[in-house]
Amino acid sequence: MSNALVNVLVNDAIDYVQFKDGVAANAVISSIKGFAQKCGNTVTNAGILAVLAWAGYRAGDIGNQPESTMLAINFLRFGAPALTGIVLLIALRFNPVEKHRADIIEMKKLIRDHSEDNHQQ
Repeated sequence: MSNALVNVLVNDAIDYVQFKDGVAANAVISSIKGFAQKCGNTVTNAGILAVLAWAGYRAGDIGNQPESTMLAINFLRFGAPALTGIVLLIALRFNPVEKHRADIIEMKKLIRDHSEDNHQQ
């Protein structure tokens, strides 16, 4: 689900750069997105492993994990996503895209008008 949202946002960024600067930056923006995703995946996976190691996780010891490990696992399942959601809500509250709202509306109008012109031909 999040990958679909990221791809939509990347397409919007590509359209906006082309509208604003007249430059097709498809490859550059897609490359940045791919690199950022790889970095994010690396940090996420390493972070999860670090938390489990810190909590005393014992591989293959099913049903006999220490209480600290169970607490860490539950935090990773429920607490970390809740904290991520809070950070996301804060980021949306101070959305930097809002300052470009007028340009985005104009761009969408141009796209809609261009689409209507093509349908009439």
